[in-house]
Amino acid sequence: MPGTVVGRRGEFLEVDAAGHRVLLAAARAVSESGDVLVGVRPEKLDIRASTPGDAATAENELAGIVTDTAFAGMSNEYHVEVPGLGDFAVFAQNRGAAILQPGDAVTLSWHPEHAFGLDGADDVDAGEES
Repeated sequence: MPGTVVGRRGEFLEVDAAGHRVLLAAARAVSESGDVLVGVRPEKLDIRASTPGDAATAENELAGIVTDTAFAGMSNEYHVEVPGLGDFAVFAQNRGAAILQPGDAVTLSWHPEHAFGLDGADDVDAGEES
């Protein structure tokens, strides 16, 4: 997700990504200022159903809507549309919980140490199949 470093909290960089504030470890970023691309691997994202008025429970949280669900044996793959940031892929371990459905409101979260920061001038779509 494209963003701009707007501050620092100890060992973490604070990044504004389309109005969402997220943290990433400075040691995992190629730059500590200016534009960055923040990445998080799909298996490092946590997903939970959300309801209006939910209070934040983690440093990095994004609200979105499930757009697609696929059962993949030991995991479920979700695609979540986050306003202003686009589509996020999430791999959630299949632990017998109810499977989220397209249209469900969800919250994505992750630990700041699981994020990485690339050069903001890089192509955000590099490496994706078209």
